[in-house]
Amino acid sequence: MRLKFWKDNRGQFAVIFALAVPVMLSAIGIAVDYTAWTQQQAKLQGIADATAIAAAREFYMANADISQVNAIANTFANAQLMGDVSKGPVNVSAVVRDGVSSDGDQVAAIQVDVSQVRSAY
Repeated sequence: MRLKFWKDNRGQFAVIFALAVPVMLSAIGIAVDYTAWTQQQAKLQGIADATAIAAAREFYMANADISQVNAIANTFANAQLMGDVSKGPVNVSAVVRDGVSSDGDQVAAIQVDVSQVRSAY
């Protein structure tokens, strides 16, 4: 009787399917989360790039100081988000760095960091 049980091939599909479904669903869930994460990162990177250009323009055209550049950066980034803070609060910081170009000219660079702390769901 016991030997007959181990040689029986019926029902193998159900066992393999039952073991494979959780693995496949986990892989699909990870893929969906990764896609959402990369889309959010790309959106924030685009906002950071546009904010840096706007802050640099303000810094160059209006000879703004660092507090004005930070205010412009925050205003511009929040306008780009259009109130879309459904995934958590957005932090914006702008830093003006002075330096010297390869030609010896005095230059300024503006670094804008945009980050978002995701709320648990």
